Amino acid sequence: MRDWNRRLQRILEQDPAVSEQLQQLLDEVRGSLPQDQQPTVPTPVFHTHISGHGRVYNAGRDQHFNER
Repeated sequence: MRDWNRRLQRILEQDPAVSEQLQQLLDEVRGSLPQDQQPTVPTPVFHTHISGHGRVYNAGRDQHFNER
């Protein structure tokens, strides 16, 4: 299993766009399973603490910033 993880990591590092294609494939396969056999997708939980004038940005997916 570790070998597959390393291979997949290298592929994703070389071409980050592959992650979208992989997610589409996983969604397709997951959707083709009977309802009672579909794996659950964990819901992200964020715990954040800020002090002073700090900022925090939480996201379950991509974030893009254009601050000036």
